[in-house]
Amino acid sequence: MASYLLIGGKTISSGADFSLEESAFRLLGLINPTILFIPYAQDILIANHKFQLITANYSGEILYMEENMNTITMDFLFSKADVIYFGGGSALNLISLVKNSNLLSLMKKYQNTNKIFAGISAGAILFCRYGMGDQYAYKNASSYYNYQMVEGVGFLDITICPHYDHDGLWCYNDVVWNYAYDGYALEDDTAILLADTIHILKKDKTKSIYYFSQKKHKMIPLYEEVL
Repeated sequence: MASYLLIGGKTISSGADFSLEESAFRLLGLINPTILFIPYAQDILIANHKFQLITANYSGEILYMEENMNTITMDFLFSKADVIYFGGGSALNLISLVKNSNLLSLMKKYQNTNKIFAGISAGAILFCRYGMGDQYAYKNASSYYNYQMVEGVGFLDITICPHYDHDGLWCYNDVVWNYAYDGYALEDDTAILLADTIHILKKDKTKSIYYFSQKKHKMIPLYEEVL
């Protein structure tokens, strides 16, 4: 079965790097795995440039999914990669594109292999049942409005809120109970690795990840590295 690396976001001002991802790779016993980066959650050139910056010191091979690739080429890249990595941006746009293209069938094809499906922000929402998206969020005076729960492809029976330390995303605390799935709220510079066990990864130890248990109807802070 595939493993899933869900990243809440990266704080550029603190020096965004690839340390969370490399920590996850080490936990899975991988050294410099081949990564396929899929940039479709935002402008492709901008997304690729950002990814090149954060992976500048990465020693493994990185492949890039380009626009309008044919299915045979896409399948070849999927088969070659150890890590299928979806970038951030618009969750709505990314999920719509995936569901209405050959990407979803390719993801399903490799879902039961030992690949790592990784995603940051919108890319993390993609794998879940639902996630809190901010595409239409706006600030009016002192309040934030119009954050929306976006339906993902449902590989993971959870909901998720990336960028949980951003203003206004406290609304997830109320919305999460309207769904039948447990939830995770991830601040920037944190990640969860869902493999044989659940690993909690934090670049900055002052950052937090919270687990929302539907059974206990309780919000639980996650402190340990491995659950």
